[in-house]
Amino acid sequence: MTEIGDYAAASTIYAECLQINRELGDRFSIAAVLANMGAAMSNHGDQQQARVLYEESLTILLELDNGWCIAMVLDNLGELAHLVGDYEQARRHLQAS
Repeated sequence: MTEIGDYAAASTIYAECLQINRELGDRFSIAAVLANMGAAMSNHGDQQQARVLYEESLTILLELDNGWCIAMVLDNLGELAHLVGDYEQARRHLQAS
């Protein structure tokens, strides 16, 4: 839905998914939904909220020691930092990924 620009609908669906996964205690799925929400927020132009969501996702993924997904979220954080002009932070995230 974010591809066609219906961010309100996407946001509602992501919030529902996040709530369900939190109730189930499925930490990997929580991290995945948070990362997807971050991408949607970035695409919608809310880079600050995107960063918060990516960082929450990253925290969970680090606890789960999921290397591939950690790299993916670090890459997203790097791209986001580059987008807002924080090139040093972008370099750090991209190198870590």
